Amino acid sequence: MIVATTSTFIADSEDIDYSVVQLPDCVDLSAYGYLQLRESGPVVNESIYVSQHPDGNAKRIVSTADGGSDSTILSVGEDGSCGTDQVGHDADTQEGSSGSPLLSTRRFFMS
Repeated sequence: MIVATTSTFIADSEDIDYSVVQLPDCVDLSAYGYLQLRESGPVVNESIYVSQHPDGNAKRIVSTADGGSDSTILSVGEDGSCGTDQVGHDADTQEGSSGSPLLSTRRFFMS
Protein backbone atom coordinates (compact mmCIF):
# COMPACT_ATOMS: atom_id res chain seq x y z
CA MET A 1 0.00 0.00 0.00
CA ILE A 2 1.37 3.43 -0.96
CA VAL A 3 0.66 6.07 1.70
CA ALA A 4 2.91 8.90 0.47
CA THR A 5 4.04 9.97 -2.98
CA THR A 6 6.25 12.87 -1.86
CA SER A 7 8.80 13.48 0.86
CA THR A 8 11.32 16.10 1.94
CA PHE A 9 14.99 15.14 2.13
CA ILE A 10 16.48 15.93 5.56
CA ALA A 11 19.93 14.28 5.74
CA ASP A 12 21.97 11.24 4.77
CA SER A 13 25.41 9.72 5.13
CA GLU A 14 26.88 7.02 2.94
CA ASP A 15 29.72 6.58 5.46
CA ILE A 16 27.44 5.54 8.33
CA ASP A 17 24.56 4.27 6.17
CA TYR A 18 21.50 6.34 7.01
CA SER A 19 18.92 8.59 5.37
CA VAL A 20 16.23 10.77 6.90
CA VAL A 21 13.18 11.97 5.00
CA GLN A 22 10.10 13.82 6.25
CA LEU A 23 6.66 12.83 5.04
CA PRO A 24 3.89 15.41 4.63
CA ASP A 25 1.79 16.09 7.76
CA CYS A 26 -1.33 14.85 5.98
CA VAL A 27 0.05 11.29 5.66
CA ASP A 28 -1.67 8.89 8.07
CA LEU A 29 0.89 6.43 9.43
CA SER A 30 -1.22 5.21 12.36
CA ALA A 31 -1.61 1.75 10.80
CA TYR A 32 2.13 1.19 11.18
CA GLY A 33 2.58 2.04 14.85
CA TYR A 34 5.84 3.40 16.18
CA LEU A 35 8.72 2.74 18.53
CA GLN A 36 9.16 4.93 21.58
CA LEU A 37 12.53 5.93 23.01
CA ARG A 38 12.67 5.71 26.76
CA GLU A 39 14.22 8.59 28.64
CA SER A 40 16.79 6.51 30.54
CA GLY A 41 18.50 5.05 27.47
CA PRO A 42 20.23 1.65 27.22
CA VAL A 43 21.88 -0.05 30.20
CA VAL A 44 24.98 -2.28 30.13
CA ASN A 45 24.05 -6.00 30.47
CA GLU A 46 20.42 -5.32 29.51
CA SER A 47 18.88 -8.12 27.42
CA ILE A 48 17.87 -6.98 23.92
CA TYR A 49 16.57 -8.19 20.61
CA VAL A 50 16.98 -6.72 17.13
CA SER A 51 14.33 -6.56 14.44
CA GLN A 52 16.28 -6.60 11.18
CA HIS A 53 15.76 -6.81 7.42
CA PRO A 54 19.20 -8.13 6.36
CA ASP A 55 20.11 -7.08 2.83
CA GLY A 56 16.49 -6.00 2.31
CA ASN A 57 15.13 -9.52 2.85
CA ALA A 58 12.18 -10.53 5.05
CA LYS A 59 12.22 -9.43 8.69
CA ARG A 60 14.28 -11.55 11.07
CA ILE A 61 14.38 -11.21 14.85
CA VAL A 62 17.64 -11.92 16.65
CA SER A 63 17.79 -12.33 20.41
CA THR A 64 20.94 -14.41 20.84
CA ALA A 65 24.67 -13.89 20.57
CA ASP A 66 27.12 -16.32 19.01
CA GLY A 67 27.01 -19.41 21.22
CA GLY A 68 23.32 -19.08 22.08
CA SER A 69 23.35 -16.76 25.10
CA ASP A 70 20.89 -13.85 25.32
CA SER A 71 21.94 -10.73 23.41
CA THR A 72 22.93 -7.86 25.69
CA ILE A 73 24.15 -4.27 25.67
CA LEU A 74 27.95 -4.38 26.08
CA SER A 75 28.81 -0.67 26.19
CA VAL A 76 27.14 2.74 26.23
CA GLY A 77 28.59 6.12 25.26
CA GLU A 78 31.67 4.79 23.47
CA ASP A 79 33.37 6.49 20.54
CA GLY A 80 33.34 4.28 17.45
CA SER A 81 33.83 4.28 13.70
CA CYS A 82 30.31 5.70 13.25
CA GLY A 83 30.78 8.60 15.67
CA THR A 84 30.50 9.35 19.36
CA ASP A 85 28.06 8.09 22.00
CA GLN A 86 27.69 4.64 20.42
CA VAL A 87 25.92 1.61 21.93
CA GLY A 88 27.73 -1.74 21.69
CA HIS A 89 25.91 -5.09 21.70
CA ASP A 90 26.57 -8.77 20.99
CA ALA A 91 23.42 -9.63 19.00
CA ASP A 92 24.23 -11.92 16.09
CA THR A 93 22.96 -9.55 13.38
CA GLN A 94 23.45 -10.11 9.67
CA GLU A 95 25.05 -7.88 7.02
CA GLY A 96 22.71 -5.28 5.64
CA SER A 97 21.04 -4.72 9.02
CA SER A 98 22.62 -1.41 9.94
CA GLY A 99 20.08 0.98 11.40
CA SER A 100 17.99 -1.78 12.96
CA PRO A 101 16.66 -0.80 16.39
CA LEU A 102 17.91 -2.38 19.61
CA LEU A 103 14.84 -3.30 21.66
CA SER A 104 14.74 -4.07 25.37
CA THR A 105 13.26 -7.47 26.20
CA ARG A 106 11.90 -6.12 29.50
CA ARG A 107 10.21 -2.89 28.53
CA PHE A 108 9.96 -3.14 24.75
CA PHE A 109 11.41 0.32 24.27
CA MET A 110 14.03 1.29 21.77
CA SER A 111 17.61 1.89 22.93
